[in-house]
Amino acid sequence: MDLKVKDIILYPVNTDLKPRILPFNYKKVNVISGYSKRGKSSIIEIIDYCLGNTEPNIPIGRIRNMVSVFALKVIINGTYAFIGRNSPGQTGKSSDIMYYQEVSSKGEYPDFNTNKWKENLDKYKINKESLVQILNTKGGFQNLEEDSFFTDKPLTIGFRSTSSFLFQPQGLIANGNTIFYKTEEFYYIDRLKIFFPLALGYKSYEILILDSEIKELEKIERKIKDKIEDITLRYENWKEEMYEYYSEAIKLGLSSTDINIISSNVTQIRDELESVFNEVRKSNTYKKGSGLLFSTKLKELDVQRRDTLRSLQENKMEYNQILKFEATKDDYIENVSKEIETRLKPVNWFLQRKGNDLCPFCDSNSKKALENLQKLSEVNSQNINLLDSKKDEVFSFEKEKLSLRNRISVLEEKMKQVDSVIGILNKELEEDQNSYQGVYEFVGKVSNFLKHIESPSDQYDEQLKKIIGELHTKKTKVSGLRKKFNKESTLERLTKTIKTYVDILPIENREHCNVLLDPDKHLGIRIEDKLNKSTTFLNKIGSGSNYMCYHLATMLGIHEFFYNLKESGKKNYVPTILVLDQPSQVYFPDRIADKKKLSTEESEDKTNTKKIFEVCKIFMERTNHEVQVIILEHANMDMWQGLEKDIHLVENWRGKEEAGNFTDDYNALIQKDWILKDDVN
Repeated sequence: MDLKVKDIILYPVNTDLKPRILPFNYKKVNVISGYSKRGKSSIIEIIDYCLGNTEPNIPIGRIRNMVSVFALKVIINGTYAFIGRNSPGQTGKSSDIMYYQEVSSKGEYPDFNTNKWKENLDKYKINKESLVQILNTKGGFQNLEEDSFFTDKPLTIGFRSTSSFLFQPQGLIANGNTIFYKTEEFYYIDRLKIFFPLALGYKSYEILILDSEIKELEKIERKIKDKIEDITLRYENWKEEMYEYYSEAIKLGLSSTDINIISSNVTQIRDELESVFNEVRKSNTYKKGSGLLFSTKLKELDVQRRDTLRSLQENKMEYNQILKFEATKDDYIENVSKEIETRLKPVNWFLQRKGNDLCPFCDSNSKKALENLQKLSEVNSQNINLLDSKKDEVFSFEKEKLSLRNRISVLEEKMKQVDSVIGILNKELEEDQNSYQGVYEFVGKVSNFLKHIESPSDQYDEQLKKIIGELHTKKTKVSGLRKKFNKESTLERLTKTIKTYVDILPIENREHCNVLLDPDKHLGIRIEDKLNKSTTFLNKIGSGSNYMCYHLATMLGIHEFFYNLKESGKKNYVPTILVLDQPSQVYFPDRIADKKKLSTEESEDKTNTKKIFEVCKIFMERTNHEVQVIILEHANMDMWQGLEKDIHLVENWRGKEEAGNFTDDYNALIQKDWILKDDVN
């Protein structure tokens, strides 16, 4: 997207004052030089504000108070346009009121150079969303929105996504932790992660749209699977109650189908109950073979009950044995410990006496007794350590106990279920239970019961099958498209382009270092050191100078890469403008500005500061002066001596202000005449 700034215009609240116009050059490196607190850093915020930024980051105070409208004259894809936006004032809120007018020929709409156009504001008025939509259209952006994990606000991939590549504010340009503008929030990080591959050309809008559609289909797939799983779980939970109805059907002579309580499933029992219901509706109130099944089922259930009870008892006994073992283990170790301590206690008593090698009975000399006592003492110490370690050892049977508790719980539930069914079959029949009335009452209960059971249906299976088919088709298509857009080759070419600027700038070990980017994984840059065969993130390198130089090399390299996309038939979505705020801050140019004799270190800082302007000049040449560069600097003209023909000094904001008194050469974003006029009012 070809977009450059021709002028920045500040329209005063006091219409007796002339608008403040800052003219920029397309073919040279633009520099605004000046002291601190003169408004240099506001330039980035003013440009971004006029291009639709949501946050009003223009500094509160004199600038907001004295400006009614901030405006840009720009050239977009060969067409001149005026973009204005009401000042946020002191409210802290961005104004939604904007102004837009395309200018078809030179000299058209001269009123924009005065305050006169403000007499007819409605003629140019639009809202912020309309302005962003105009810029989206001119940039060739398609309507693409992604869901954000962090907010309800959708991620809109459009013109506003490009701001990360346009600005390097003072607090960012030498930052070791982050390199791209507006990535302080997860929302903007996610947005840039989606847009960056599109900007680099290894993804297309078709791929992004397909990726978005795949994400949505995968969400729907998960929802359908969760729905099926939920229905299936609830459906299977009806098994026990459903089997009781089946048992009652056997007792009433309505079923002769043998269904095992353990191996059966809900669908099998339900089908039989529906069959019973349908048969009774046909007046078939007795099923041949049901009487024999009644006796067979009772016998079968009795066998199942005995087997279940036996398993239950075995598991209870095993669980009880574990509990007993845990209780006796500690007692055993404690008893052994006391026994050893009691038996070897005299050994320590003898050693504490500090005796000699003279036998009290025969007066002979011998060290044998002392040595044996010492050995017994050592064994005692070893035993104590061993017993202490055994006390600390955990003979854990928690896994086994948990497994046994679960088995016992399942078996108890099975016993309960079997007893319930036996109870139904053994229940004494009332006089009317074999009557038609009893049969129809039962069938009525079954009918009502079945109506309230939701079962997994073919409807969800068909939906899931359709979604899986669509996912397969789209993923296959994306895979084919990605083969046409070679990511690895793209990132290698980007690294090579950035390397051009790494080799020029004063970076430590630059001859061995490359900048690596992979937006799909992370937005930071990694530094590959081929000499040390290591790769690390920028913040591990150290030195503000290295940080700044890597930022500068990366941003210049990225913009050159964007510029050259047209050679491969790809579109550059990023505006052709880069604004750098005080890159020389790491060299302290103010400290050496007025010195005639410099130390070795100071001389090196001056040389390195000049490299900033030299590398930007080289960048302009490599991009055929088609990408606009604006530098906001403390450094004065001495720092780019010899490059004057390549530098456009927009303005020099110096001079002094003391207690409301200004020197003749005083200059700033808000000029002296504005301030004096405001003070009078």
